[in-house]
Amino acid sequence: SVKLFMSAKLAELKGELPQSLGFYREYQQRYPTDSTAQYYLGRMLRITGTLAEAEDVLLQALKKRPMAPDVHIELFNTYQAKGEQDKARQHLSVALKVWEDADPDYKPLVEARTKWQELAAL
Repeated sequence: SVKLFMSAKLAELKGELPQSLGFYREYQQRYPTDSTAQYYLGRMLRITGTLAEAEDVLLQALKKRPMAPDVHIELFNTYQAKGEQDKARQHLSVALKVWEDADPDYKPLVEARTKWQELAAL
């Protein structure tokens, strides 16, 4: 339901991360085949430090949308947080490939390119 999703986003914006996570969990339970629900749940799991579960949830979302750059970026962030740089780099590479014809000023693309340059400097 839109109300449940909006409750999750509002709690997130207020910095009420445990509440937001709870709403995202409930949303994903109500809509278990919705890859967007999985994306947001995985994202919040990563933000709250539950990295193994975040990885699992995001990989489930990726099965439904294998070329979704937003999911690949979240997996990049998750793997970086886990210290798994090779896996992180693979997912960032896919996102950049998907966005290769995007407007060069598209904010997520600019951020992804910056992350790629930071990885190259390591």
